Amino acid sequence: MWILMKLTVFLILVATLHATAKAGAQKVTLNEKNVSLEKVFKKITKQSGYVFFYADDLLQKTKNVTVVVKNASIEQVLDLCLEHQWLDYSIVEKTIVIKEKQIEKTFNAPFLLPPPFVVKGNIVNENNQPVSGATVAVKGTSQATTTNEAGKFELKGIDGNATLLISYVGYKSQEISINGRPSLAVKMQPDIKEIDQVVVVGYGTQKKINLTGSVASINGAELEKRHVVNPAASLEGLLPGVRVVQSSGQPGAEGVGIEIRGMGTYSGAGSSPLVLINGVPGSLSDLDPNNIESVSVLKDAASASIYGARAANGVILVTTKDGSKNGGKFTVNYNVNYGTSTPTKLPDLVTNSVDYMNLFNQAKTNSGITGADQLYPQSVIDLYKNPADPVKYPNADWTSLMFHSAPATMHNLSVSGGQKTTYNASIGYSDQVGVMQAFNYQKYNAQFNLASTISTRLKMGFNIGFKNGNQSQPRNGAQDAFYQTLAHAPTALPF
Repeated sequence: MWILMKLTVFLILVATLHATAKAGAQKVTLNEKNVSLEKVFKKITKQSGYVFFYADDLLQKTKNVTVVVKNASIEQVLDLCLEHQWLDYSIVEKTIVIKEKQIEKTFNAPFLLPPPFVVKGNIVNENNQPVSGATVAVKGTSQATTTNEAGKFELKGIDGNATLLISYVGYKSQEISINGRPSLAVKMQPDIKEIDQVVVVGYGTQKKINLTGSVASINGAELEKRHVVNPAASLEGLLPGVRVVQSSGQPGAEGVGIEIRGMGTYSGAGSSPLVLINGVPGSLSDLDPNNIESVSVLKDAASASIYGARAANGVILVTTKDGSKNGGKFTVNYNVNYGTSTPTKLPDLVTNSVDYMNLFNQAKTNSGITGADQLYPQSVIDLYKNPADPVKYPNADWTSLMFHSAPATMHNLSVSGGQKTTYNASIGYSDQVGVMQAFNYQKYNAQFNLASTISTRLKMGFNIGFKNGNQSQPRNGAQDAFYQTLAHAPTALPF
């Protein structure tokens, strides 16, 4: 039995060597340029009689090859063809089997997380004095800390190649790459542009660097970016410590309320701050946003004390534009803004009259009301099923009929100029349509100011402003119109 097994193995080995030797002895001549593997295989089959065996999808993603050989063995030709392919071959007698190339798997060492990185630092100002309270944040993450009284900080468990964002009020923000350094020394530079900004305080102006009170300011260019007819509403989110609440969306009656650092007093004077326009008490809502040069908010007692008891809720100082910003050049500006307002959310009501009447009757019946005079009769319901007159028997969607996207347009034309004597004249027109039918507001503004510098100590001038508003609304007001829209049945049209 053992002799028979050894003889069988010997015969198989001889047959294999014979097939390989026979394939190696077969010669092929090819001259193919930039052709597919399938075409090369056909040429080999034609010359040698060898048959190729492979799955159809194996050759779909292969590259074209160029084969120029003379009297080469089949193995040499196949090695050349499959050199840059993801295929391999084996020869069994007169059959060449094409198969996927086997990739040897290698096992890498397990991935190890780098140890937590700790960076420490010291922050000083331009005079090499420690900066306390500076913010140090890791860019792209939520990790942050602040410096202590000695100007030192420490951040743990961060990436050693991260970037730190360092900021402090009155100083330029910096971005510093750690680059594996465990210790950093940072010197802050003052933001000259910010501390040299001139703000209105009391009856004059000061630079921010000289301020001791709490004052926030914003220029008119920022307000013009917000497409609102009411300038008071444009302050929302722009000034720290200032809370702006709009209680209505009705054009011309938005009910904008402003609070500075919360309630300042509970007296009959209310919680509204004192608004001064060029030093004169007025209403911020009456102005044209295009005429505003700057807005300053005096938030604490130190900055607002000059106005006495009237400043208990803070002070808003508004400065309008004059002709001094153009370097004496005659300038004409025309601005136009257009926008639309859309209701954010409307209730989903039953708009089919037949469904409404059936549900109404069902609700009455469930409540124990079965009187004929309290329910819709079937004869009336039948009239709405196949209405001969859709106006008389409608399926009215009151929310769609009463609410719509509303445009708002603002125009402003101004003329300014002068050197020793400067002038600025402007007229404005705003047309705001409400998102609800029958609501509209039109506002007309005109302003003229003239200032003449007589000497270094004497300056004279005047400022004249005009405002007229036309507000349209239903007789019973916005609240009643809204309630009527929600309460009415779809069996009748609103107009």
